[in-house]
Amino acid sequence: MFRRRNSYKSEIRSANLLPMIDVLFVVMAFLILAANFTDNPEALSIDLPSSRSASKFNSINKTSDIRLSKEGLVYIADESFELDSFLIEAHSGLSQTVRLFADKQVDFNSFVRVYDHLASRLSREVFLMIEKVD
Repeated sequence: MFRRRNSYKSEIRSANLLPMIDVLFVVMAFLILAANFTDNPEALSIDLPSSRSASKFNSINKTSDIRLSKEGLVYIADESFELDSFLIEAHSGLSQTVRLFADKQVDFNSFVRVYDHLASRLSREVFLMIEKVD
């Protein structure tokens, strides 16, 4: 006697993952080869638009210049202050236009503290202008 097998009732016991792993390796190889690997990343040169209001600030004669040093000193005209004493004192002698100078060795935290002091506590309009010096 012949027994018939029911081929349509065969069960799938587990999925075959080998083709999926092969596809993932091909995709991963493509991404690795397509990535741009550089040893020394270079900065992008950006041409910033010119400002219409920059000449307005340069033409004002009554300005107070504040300079920050990398040692934590604040210079106003011929006077020097420690940063904390500058932030405590009320500087009524400053003109309405204040220019804040700092170079790249100045701690960014001290720059932000002086900027915040000028903007909030002295009721000044503070504009941030950046000058590139070669």
